[in-house]
Amino acid sequence: MLSYQFYSDYYSDMSGQNAIYYIYYYGLDTSKSLKNQEYTAGSSSTDSSMSWFDFFMSYHTLNAVTNYMLFAEKANEAGTVLDDNDLAKIEKTIEELREEADSKGYVYDEYLAYMYGDGITEDDIRDALKLNSIASKQYDLDKATFTYTADELQAKFDEDPKTYQFVDYLSYTVKAVYPADTEDTEGRSAAEAAAKDLADAFLEVEDEDGFRALVRQYLEKDNETLETPLTDEEIETKVEGALTSESKYTSDNKGSEWAFTEGRGAGDGTVIDNGDGSYTAYYLVKAPYRLEYK
Repeated sequence: MLSYQFYSDYYSDMSGQNAIYYIYYYGLDTSKSLKNQEYTAGSSSTDSSMSWFDFFMSYHTLNAVTNYMLFAEKANEAGTVLDDNDLAKIEKTIEELREEADSKGYVYDEYLAYMYGDGITEDDIRDALKLNSIASKQYDLDKATFTYTADELQAKFDEDPKTYQFVDYLSYTVKAVYPADTEDTEGRSAAEAAAKDLADAFLEVEDEDGFRALVRQYLEKDNETLETPLTDEEIETKVEGALTSESKYTSDNKGSEWAFTEGRGAGDGTVIDNGDGSYTAYYLVKAPYRLEYK
């Protein structure tokens, strides 16, 4: 059941925007075993010694399964059960797996092993789906019991707006290309100045399209020096990856501090010196806002 949950989470993650960062920025190779690849995206020594399998298991699947188990236990205590409609949805998912296996030319059992791990059976998957379903059902039942007034909601928000706000922004980092001679102080200073000039050019763009166009221009220029140039599709993926949506406030991040400064508005831009020979240009697409959930 855990193996099924792990791979379900992994496939879901890799079909979303996170895949761009995992693959293009942190070097995840989806064609190789996750257990044989070192996780390099972490900032601490502990994180950097993990495998990609450890990362997805520890930070994604186990967190999710913990919640499923807690709410499933709550459902058991409360006498909550799956009805015919819930069970029908589970069987529909099982049937879709059968159809997938058939469309790809697999024997059904072999397809389950290929997708979710050796030894995985249909019953394991059904049990996992039942666990998820009953947990989600209990979660919805519990959530429906919570009530609050509009005034209470606003008062909570006013206590610390940044906790409940988000920003959307475009960003691109330009790194200095240092001379081979590490003792060449003048050359290193010139390289940093050149990188700063390239980053400062983003301050002249008039809109989001202008920012993306400049990112594309820089990537195409860098492409000329790469031993294995990026394809047009890969360049466009990186251009789209310049947008970060629904970013929360982070106190130790200079870009976040800038974006959440009072009075900041859409269209504002800045360049931040990262202190390591690189400069990050920011363009605020959407000023601090809160998501108005129903």
